[in-house]
Amino acid sequence: MISDYGQLAAALIPIEKLEELRRLRDEADIAEADRRNAAPTGEPMTVTIAALPAAPVITSPADGSTVNDSTPTFTGTGGAGDTVTVTDENDNVICSATVDGSGNWTCTAATPIADGEHTFTPTATNAFGSTVGEPVTVTIDTVEPPTAPVITSPADGSTIRCGERPSASSDSARTGRRCTIVFTGTGGPGDTVTITDENDTVVCTAIVDDSGNWTCTATVTRGVHTFTPTATNSEGTTTGDPVTVTVTAPVRPHYPRPHHPYKPYKPNKPHRPHKPHGMTGHSTPQILGRAL
Repeated sequence: MISDYGQLAAALIPIEKLEELRRLRDEADIAEADRRNAAPTGEPMTVTIAALPAAPVITSPADGSTVNDSTPTFTGTGGAGDTVTVTDENDNVICSATVDGSGNWTCTAATPIADGEHTFTPTATNAFGSTVGEPVTVTIDTVEPPTAPVITSPADGSTIRCGERPSASSDSARTGRRCTIVFTGTGGPGDTVTITDENDTVVCTAIVDDSGNWTCTATVTRGVHTFTPTATNSEGTTTGDPVTVTVTAPVRPHYPRPHHPYKPYKPNKPHRPHKPHGMTGHSTPQILGRAL
């Protein structure tokens, strides 16, 4: 007869069951230990992680580029929802925009920007602060190439006589064997117009006024000349159509002979008869001679 309980249990329970019981007992002990060591559970809390905006980027206009628009449009990238502000080298605000959900933004200059080189800097702002992006240097150049100048007077193919007025807005004057001619024409306001002759000699220059008109005076020799106008500004030069002009001497005026008043007819003196040879009409003639 077996008196020990453990020995009796070992004799009655299969070894596999004993191993299972030991495993369950160990797991229960571990769970109880974890329960005892666990911290008390409190109320849940929400944590907000502050994040500064991503650095914005100006993608257009490109750094070092030149644009001919005084109110250029800026485009770029940034953090969705951030506000991007573009400023110039003097910290003047040029424009601002909100970055869309795709991370893109665009804005156009609110006021015209003066011609010249400028530095534009993007700055992104959100609820937690701001971040400055890389600046770009852009040249604003709104000056267009000069328009072709036109000589309106003297007209092509015309003849100018020194001292005569060829038109209502142009005249010439005689200076020895040279003539002074006044050229008039049209062009782009602010452009400089230069008139050259057939030998590429500059004869006169002028600046086009705000109304698009110009005038200059040249002294040229008599003969047939070809005059060509050329306009110049900061963007280059443009040559207009030439005109051919013949410069001649003035026409000499014709003065008619003065008209004499009518004189009445006067008859000739009476005809004296012809005297024969050796006769004289004097009663006391003087006789001359010499002695032999």
